[in-house]
Amino acid sequence: LALGVAPVVINAPFCNLVAHRLAYDLATEATANLEPGAVVFVENTNIDFVLRGLQHCDGWRPDLRIINRDLMPAAWYRDNLFMRFPDLAAVPIPTDSVRLKLDRWAVNLVRAGVTVYLEFTETSLRLAPHLVPSGHFFVVSPDSVPVIDAGMIRRQEDFERQSRFFNATKAIRRDFDAQRVYVANLYRAGIFYDTRGHYDRARELFQRALTI
Repeated sequence: LALGVAPVVINAPFCNLVAHRLAYDLATEATANLEPGAVVFVENTNIDFVLRGLQHCDGWRPDLRIINRDLMPAAWYRDNLFMRFPDLAAVPIPTDSVRLKLDRWAVNLVRAGVTVYLEFTETSLRLAPHLVPSGHFFVVSPDSVPVIDAGMIRRQEDFERQSRFFNATKAIRRDFDAQRVYVANLYRAGIFYDTRGHYDRARELFQRALTI
Protein backbone atom coordinates (compact mmCIF):
# COMPACT_ATOMS: atom_id res chain seq x y z
CA LEU A 1 0.00 0.00 0.00
CA ALA A 2 2.82 2.42 0.88
CA LEU A 3 4.56 1.71 -2.45
CA GLY A 4 1.31 2.43 -4.27
CA VAL A 5 0.55 5.66 -2.40
CA ALA A 6 4.08 7.09 -2.38
CA PRO A 7 4.14 8.18 -6.09
CA VAL A 8 0.82 9.98 -5.62
CA VAL A 9 2.08 11.87 -2.57
CA ILE A 10 5.40 12.76 -4.21
CA ASN A 11 4.00 13.86 -7.57
CA ALA A 12 0.70 15.46 -6.53
CA PRO A 13 2.20 18.98 -6.16
CA PHE A 14 3.49 18.78 -9.74
CA CYS A 15 0.15 17.57 -11.15
CA ASN A 16 -2.33 19.75 -9.27
CA LEU A 17 -2.93 22.71 -11.60
CA VAL A 18 -6.08 24.05 -9.93
CA ALA A 19 -4.39 27.22 -8.73
CA HIS A 20 -1.74 27.30 -11.46
CA ARG A 21 -1.70 30.81 -12.99
CA LEU A 22 1.93 31.27 -13.99
CA ALA A 23 1.23 31.32 -17.73
CA TYR A 24 -1.71 33.69 -17.30
CA ASP A 25 0.32 36.01 -15.09
CA LEU A 26 3.23 36.04 -17.53
CA ALA A 27 1.07 36.83 -20.56
CA THR A 28 -1.09 39.48 -18.91
CA GLU A 29 1.90 41.21 -17.31
CA ALA A 30 3.82 41.17 -20.58
CA THR A 31 1.01 42.69 -22.66
CA ALA A 32 -1.25 44.73 -20.34
CA ASN A 33 0.45 48.07 -20.99
CA LEU A 34 1.54 47.62 -24.61
CA GLU A 35 0.42 50.21 -27.14
CA PRO A 36 -2.80 49.35 -29.06
CA GLY A 37 -2.16 47.60 -32.37
CA ALA A 38 1.50 47.00 -31.59
CA VAL A 39 3.62 44.30 -33.19
CA VAL A 40 5.20 41.83 -30.76
CA PHE A 41 8.12 39.72 -31.99
CA VAL A 42 8.56 36.49 -30.01
CA GLU A 43 10.78 33.40 -30.30
CA ASN A 44 10.08 31.38 -27.15
CA THR A 45 7.40 28.82 -27.99
CA ASN A 46 6.02 28.87 -24.44
CA ILE A 47 5.41 32.62 -24.59
CA ASP A 48 4.03 32.46 -28.14
CA PHE A 49 1.46 29.77 -27.25
CA VAL A 50 0.38 31.55 -24.06
CA LEU A 51 -0.12 34.92 -25.78
CA ARG A 52 -2.12 33.35 -28.61
CA GLY A 53 -4.13 31.22 -26.18
CA LEU A 54 -5.24 34.27 -24.24
CA GLN A 55 -5.99 36.16 -27.45
CA HIS A 56 -8.12 33.46 -29.05
CA CYS A 57 -9.68 31.82 -25.97
CA ASP A 58 -10.04 34.70 -23.50
CA GLY A 59 -10.23 37.62 -25.92
CA TRP A 60 -7.25 39.23 -24.16
CA ARG A 61 -5.52 41.95 -26.21
CA PRO A 62 -6.76 40.82 -29.65
CA ASP A 63 -5.36 44.05 -31.12
CA LEU A 64 -1.74 42.92 -30.73
CA ARG A 65 -0.01 41.41 -33.76
CA ILE A 66 2.08 38.50 -32.45
CA ILE A 67 4.87 37.50 -34.86
CA ASN A 68 7.01 34.38 -34.36
CA ARG A 69 10.50 35.22 -35.65
CA ASP A 70 11.39 31.54 -36.08
CA LEU A 71 8.48 31.02 -38.50
CA MET A 72 9.03 34.15 -40.60
CA PRO A 73 11.35 32.39 -43.11
CA ALA A 74 8.39 30.16 -44.12
CA ALA A 75 6.53 31.67 -47.09
CA TRP A 76 3.18 30.28 -45.91
CA TYR A 77 3.60 32.04 -42.56
CA ARG A 78 4.47 35.39 -44.15
CA ASP A 79 1.58 35.08 -46.64
CA ASN A 80 -0.89 34.49 -43.80
CA LEU A 81 0.59 37.31 -41.73
CA PHE A 82 0.44 39.85 -44.54
CA MET A 83 -3.06 38.78 -45.56
CA ARG A 84 -4.27 39.60 -42.02
CA PHE A 85 -2.15 42.72 -41.61
CA PRO A 86 -1.62 44.38 -45.00
CA ASP A 87 -0.09 47.48 -43.38
CA LEU A 88 2.89 45.32 -42.36
CA ALA A 89 3.29 44.07 -45.92
CA ALA A 90 3.65 47.69 -47.04
CA VAL A 91 7.05 47.76 -45.30
CA PRO A 92 9.30 45.36 -47.26
CA ILE A 93 11.47 42.93 -45.30
CA PRO A 94 15.18 43.55 -46.03
CA THR A 95 16.88 40.36 -47.17
CA ASP A 96 20.11 39.01 -48.59
CA SER A 97 20.75 35.82 -50.49
CA VAL A 98 20.59 33.74 -47.29
CA ARG A 99 18.18 35.19 -44.75
CA LEU A 100 15.56 37.73 -43.84
CA LYS A 101 16.92 40.71 -41.91
CA LEU A 102 14.14 40.89 -39.33
CA ASP A 103 16.05 43.22 -37.01
CA ARG A 104 16.24 45.86 -39.72
CA TRP A 105 12.60 45.23 -40.58
CA ALA A 106 11.60 45.88 -36.95
CA VAL A 107 13.34 49.26 -37.06
CA ASN A 108 11.80 50.06 -40.45
CA LEU A 109 8.33 49.24 -39.08
CA VAL A 110 8.87 51.68 -36.21
CA ARG A 111 10.04 54.36 -38.64
CA ALA A 112 6.84 53.74 -40.63
CA GLY A 113 4.76 54.47 -37.52
CA VAL A 114 4.21 50.96 -36.08
CA THR A 115 4.95 50.36 -32.39
CA VAL A 116 7.16 47.27 -32.08
CA TYR A 117 8.04 45.21 -28.99
CA LEU A 118 10.59 42.42 -28.95
CA GLU A 119 11.36 39.38 -26.87
CA PHE A 120 15.13 39.87 -26.64
CA THR A 121 17.20 36.78 -27.42
CA GLU A 122 20.78 36.02 -28.41
CA THR A 123 19.79 36.53 -32.06
CA SER A 124 18.79 40.14 -31.32
CA LEU A 125 22.22 41.43 -30.27
CA ARG A 126 22.56 43.63 -33.37
CA LEU A 127 19.31 45.33 -32.37
CA ALA A 128 20.41 46.04 -28.78
CA PRO A 129 21.27 49.73 -29.44
CA HIS A 130 17.64 50.29 -30.53
CA LEU A 131 16.02 48.60 -27.50
CA VAL A 132 14.58 50.07 -24.31
CA PRO A 133 13.45 47.75 -21.44
CA SER A 134 9.67 47.54 -21.15
CA GLY A 135 8.55 44.86 -18.70
CA HIS A 136 8.96 41.35 -20.09
CA PHE A 137 9.67 42.80 -23.55
CA PHE A 138 11.80 45.56 -25.06
CA VAL A 139 10.35 48.41 -27.10
CA VAL A 140 12.14 49.13 -30.39
CA SER A 141 13.31 52.71 -30.96
CA PRO A 142 13.64 54.13 -34.50
CA ASP A 143 17.14 55.41 -33.69
CA SER A 144 19.95 54.20 -31.47
CA VAL A 145 19.41 54.87 -27.78
CA PRO A 146 22.76 56.31 -26.62
CA VAL A 147 22.27 55.57 -22.91
CA ILE A 148 20.08 53.25 -20.84
CA ASP A 149 19.74 55.68 -17.97
CA ALA A 150 19.06 55.13 -14.27
CA GLY A 151 15.37 56.03 -14.68
CA MET A 152 14.84 53.28 -17.26
CA ILE A 153 16.53 50.72 -15.02
CA ARG A 154 14.58 51.88 -11.96
CA ARG A 155 11.24 51.50 -13.80
CA GLN A 156 12.25 48.01 -14.86
CA GLU A 157 13.27 47.07 -11.32
CA ASP A 158 9.92 48.38 -10.02
CA PHE A 159 8.13 46.21 -12.60
CA GLU A 160 10.08 43.13 -11.50
CA ARG A 161 9.39 43.78 -7.80
CA GLN A 162 5.64 43.94 -8.50
CA SER A 163 5.62 41.05 -10.98
CA ARG A 164 3.42 38.08 -10.04
CA PHE A 165 5.49 35.91 -12.37
CA PHE A 166 8.93 36.91 -11.11
CA ASN A 167 7.76 36.57 -7.50
CA ALA A 168 6.26 33.11 -7.94
CA THR A 169 9.51 31.30 -7.15
CA LYS A 170 7.83 28.55 -5.09
CA ALA A 171 5.36 27.71 -7.87
CA ILE A 172 8.11 27.88 -10.49
CA ARG A 173 10.06 25.15 -8.70
CA ARG A 174 7.23 22.75 -9.56
CA ASP A 175 6.87 23.83 -13.18
CA PHE A 176 9.82 23.06 -15.43
CA ASP A 177 8.45 25.01 -18.42
CA ALA A 178 7.97 28.06 -16.19
CA GLN A 179 11.53 27.60 -14.92
CA ARG A 180 12.84 27.70 -18.49
CA VAL A 181 10.90 30.89 -19.27
CA TYR A 182 11.91 32.50 -15.96
CA VAL A 183 15.59 31.71 -16.36
CA ALA A 184 15.64 32.64 -20.06
CA ASN A 185 14.01 36.02 -19.37
CA LEU A 186 16.53 36.91 -16.66
CA TYR A 187 19.53 35.49 -18.52
CA ARG A 188 18.73 37.28 -21.79
CA ALA A 189 17.97 40.54 -20.01
CA GLY A 190 21.38 40.11 -18.37
CA ILE A 191 22.97 39.75 -21.81
CA PHE A 192 21.25 42.96 -22.91
CA TYR A 193 22.53 44.96 -19.92
CA ASP A 194 25.99 43.44 -20.28
CA THR A 195 26.02 44.50 -23.94
CA ARG A 196 25.03 48.04 -22.93
CA GLY A 197 27.71 48.21 -20.23
CA HIS A 198 25.51 47.88 -17.13
CA TYR A 199 27.55 45.08 -15.57
CA ASP A 200 26.18 45.27 -12.02
CA ARG A 201 22.60 44.99 -13.31
CA ALA A 202 23.61 42.08 -15.57
CA ARG A 203 25.34 40.28 -12.69
CA GLU A 204 22.26 40.67 -10.47
CA LEU A 205 19.99 39.19 -13.15
CA PHE A 206 22.36 36.28 -13.77
CA GLN A 207 22.47 35.56 -10.03
CA ARG A 208 18.67 35.52 -9.81
CA ALA A 209 18.56 33.07 -12.70
CA LEU A 210 21.08 30.83 -10.94
CA THR A 211 18.88 30.62 -7.84
CA ILE A 212 16.27 28.80 -9.96
